[in-house]
Amino acid sequence: MAQVCALKYLPLPAMPGSPEGAAILFAVRDPEGLRLFAHPYLKQLISEADWQYIEELLEDFENRCQETPEDLFRQLSRLSVGPLLTDSVEWRDASEEALAEVFGLCVQPA
Repeated sequence: MAQVCALKYLPLPAMPGSPEGAAILFAVRDPEGLRLFAHPYLKQLISEADWQYIEELLEDFENRCQETPEDLFRQLSRLSVGPLLTDSVEWRDASEEALAEVFGLCVQPA
C-alpha cells in the first residue's frame, strides 16, 4: 500500500476549503520512499502571478524529498495556507500498475 497526498492549486484570493481548484501535485509514500508527481499541464493550470512561487516550492520539495522525505510528506499532508493546499490523503494500492493507472499522465518534476 502507498499513502498518497493530493495537493490542489487554488489561486488567491479564493477561500480555504473551497471545492474549486485543480489537483496538480501528488506525493506518493510507499516502501520505496517518497515520490512526487506533477500534473502534465502544470504550467497551464498556474496563474502567471503564482508560477514563480510554485516553481520555487517544487524545487524545494524535490530537494527535501531526498533529504527529509518523512518530514516533507507530513508537511504536504497538512498544507492549509497559500495557493497550494492539501486536497486529500489516502491509502492506495502501491503496485506499479495501480500507480500508473492513477498517475500515468503525471510527470515527476525535474
